Amino acid sequence: MRENNYYWNSQTQQYEYQVGEVTGQEEAEKETSSVEPEGDRMVRNIDNQEELLQLLLEDKDKLLDILKNENHTLPRYRLPGLKRSKYVHISHLLEELLREFCEENGISQREFVEIALIKALEKYGYKAEVKGILNG
Repeated sequence: MRENNYYWNSQTQQYEYQVGEVTGQEEAEKETSSVEPEGDRMVRNIDNQEELLQLLLEDKDKLLDILKNENHTLPRYRLPGLKRSKYVHISHLLEELLREFCEENGISQREFVEIALIKALEKYGYKAEVKGILNG
């Protein structure tokens, strides 16, 4: 049901269709239902604190970069309408970056391309049209 933008409303005890930007609780629910990244499984299996500390020290530079970059989360959107396929020819190097980025951030390539298109359309003169789509 979530793939089709229907979410359970516990107050009305039924599914409701939702569109627009996903925020807060909804995004957290979506992230917990996605595939668990390799790093999470490693951390879950660590039994003692010394191993955890060693793991943190090994990735110290990455952790500091993440902590310094305050706005590291990507916006998420629910878009109305049917999903359609588009076949686009892009550089294989760009495709590798896209695949790697999506795997590291736990986001599908479709979602990332939708985010990129929305941001580009807003930036280059279609802000009103994009707002109309997001507001359903």
